[in-house]
Amino acid sequence: MAINNFHGQTFVAFLDISGFKELMKNDNDALKALSRLYQAGYDVLQEQNGVEGFCF
Repeated sequence: MAINNFHGQTFVAFLDISGFKELMKNDNDALKALSRLYQAGYDVLQEQNGVEGFCF
Protein backbone atom coordinates (compact mmCIF):
# COMPACT_ATOMS: atom_id res chain seq x y z
CA MET A 1 0.00 0.00 0.00
CA ALA A 2 1.48 3.32 -1.02
CA ILE A 3 1.21 6.16 1.47
CA ASN A 4 0.85 9.69 0.12
CA ASN A 5 3.54 12.28 0.84
CA PHE A 6 2.50 14.40 3.79
CA HIS A 7 3.87 17.61 5.24
CA GLY A 8 2.70 18.41 8.74
CA GLN A 9 2.24 16.63 12.04
CA THR A 10 2.67 12.88 11.89
CA PHE A 11 2.69 9.97 14.28
CA VAL A 12 4.68 6.79 13.79
CA ALA A 13 3.94 3.67 15.82
CA PHE A 14 5.92 0.48 16.07
CA LEU A 15 4.87 -2.54 18.07
CA ASP A 16 7.29 -5.33 18.90
CA ILE A 17 5.28 -8.31 20.10
CA SER A 18 8.17 -10.77 20.25
CA GLY A 19 8.51 -10.04 23.97
CA PHE A 20 5.38 -12.04 24.70
CA LYS A 21 7.26 -15.33 24.94
CA GLU A 22 4.75 -17.06 27.21
CA LEU A 23 1.87 -16.23 24.90
CA MET A 24 3.79 -17.46 21.88
CA LYS A 25 4.43 -20.86 23.48
CA ASN A 26 0.82 -21.74 22.76
CA ASP A 27 0.21 -21.61 19.02
CA ASN A 28 -3.54 -21.12 19.39
CA ASP A 29 -3.21 -18.22 21.85
CA ALA A 30 -0.50 -16.58 19.74
CA LEU A 31 -2.63 -16.87 16.60
CA LYS A 32 -5.63 -15.32 18.37
CA ALA A 33 -3.53 -12.43 19.70
CA LEU A 34 -2.00 -11.69 16.30
CA SER A 35 -5.37 -11.90 14.61
CA ARG A 36 -6.89 -9.40 17.05
CA LEU A 37 -3.90 -7.05 16.70
CA TYR A 38 -4.01 -7.01 12.90
CA GLN A 39 -7.80 -6.72 12.84
CA ALA A 40 -7.71 -3.70 15.16
CA GLY A 41 -5.12 -1.99 12.94
CA TYR A 42 -7.10 -2.79 9.81
CA ASP A 43 -10.32 -1.47 11.38
CA VAL A 44 -8.68 1.86 12.25
CA LEU A 45 -7.29 2.24 8.73
CA GLN A 46 -10.71 1.54 7.22
CA GLU A 47 -12.84 3.60 9.61
CA GLN A 48 -10.82 6.75 10.32
CA ASN A 49 -10.51 9.54 7.77
CA GLY A 50 -7.02 10.92 7.43
CA VAL A 51 -5.30 7.87 8.87
CA GLU A 52 -2.95 6.01 6.55
CA GLY A 53 -0.75 3.09 7.32
CA PHE A 54 0.29 -0.44 6.59
CA CYS A 55 0.96 -3.67 8.44
CA PHE A 56 3.60 -6.18 7.62
